[in-house]
Amino acid sequence: MNKNKKRNKNEKVEAVEKWLKYGFIGLIVLVILGVAISWVISNTITYVATVGTEKISLGEFNMYLENVKYSMLLEAGIEEGTPEAETFWNTANFNGLSAIEEAKRRTLDGLKEQKIMVNKAKEYNLKLEKEDKEYIDQRVGQLIESNDNSRSKTDKYLKETYGITLSEYKKMNEDVILAQKAYRKEIENMNLTDEDYKKKYEADKSSYDTVTVRHILVSTLDPETKEPLDEEKKKEAEEKAKDIMERIKAGEDMKKLAKELSDDKPAVEENEGEYKFNKYGNFVPEFMDWAFKANVGDIDIVETYYGYHVMRLENRETTDFEEVKEYIEEEVENEKFVEKMEEWKKDPKYDVKKDPRVYDSIK
Repeated sequence: MNKNKKRNKNEKVEAVEKWLKYGFIGLIVLVILGVAISWVISNTITYVATVGTEKISLGEFNMYLENVKYSMLLEAGIEEGTPEAETFWNTANFNGLSAIEEAKRRTLDGLKEQKIMVNKAKEYNLKLEKEDKEYIDQRVGQLIESNDNSRSKTDKYLKETYGITLSEYKKMNEDVILAQKAYRKEIENMNLTDEDYKKKYEADKSSYDTVTVRHILVSTLDPETKEPLDEEKKKEAEEKAKDIMERIKAGEDMKKLAKELSDDKPAVEENEGEYKFNKYGNFVPEFMDWAFKANVGDIDIVETYYGYHVMRLENRETTDFEEVKEYIEEEVENEKFVEKMEEWKKDPKYDVKKDPRVYDSIK
């Protein structure tokens, strides 16, 4: 039930790097995919801003910006590289900011949070361990290997693609690991216990329920191309789903109908169209939203990217604390961390000092 969108790329990149963003949803790992970008960068323009004792380079900013722009398109349900994407960047408005200025704002805010954590790592005197350095060297080595084992070619590739040098690339990896270490140190300093986690669990216990749903999918995707059907065929699919629902309400065996009519063949073959999950399940939002709001025995049609789901809630049961403890720990830690981050962001010593000439030149 997951919808995976593939990112169109002008240039296939072998090395995939992980970056951190600390924000309102806590610790997020961002995967930076290589995209050929035509930036004209002057050698005299190096830094976009400083946060405390840490600087944000232009190349670092641009790499992060590409991720933010991609995320904004996903939020809007728009494919990258399409006419709709061009229209979005030319016309979208975010509280008075153009789309690109909003992307820059989010990028700067995210990098501010990361640089705060690098500052914190230094305050705690946290250092890169041997295994950290080996990991970074491995990543750098893989990148060099993908460029004919040539450092000069790698430098040229990074400069032309991202506007950074190999040294900057290595420094950015070091910052990511230092930020991770500072995050873990902050969590340790909070001295959270099982009582903190159980308190959250008990406060909204029913939200952790495990539900069992049986469904029959009437797909609205072309079986060959996986592209959405035209409106006429989509309407036919909707009518088919309504007919199936009425047959179930009239008393026909839903398991039997699932075997005969469902387009979700894997689910039918494995468990006659039945899914069992809690709030941490990996399903499309519409599917999960209905399941957690419904009462046992409810039957309805839910539309998702995949098509029309004729759904019936089979069961709802309390999930034991130990089963979800790991998830709750992460939630509580992130919530506490976000509170700390908001405090730090208000601290004058972490104010962002932009170079307007550099920042304004980014388009």
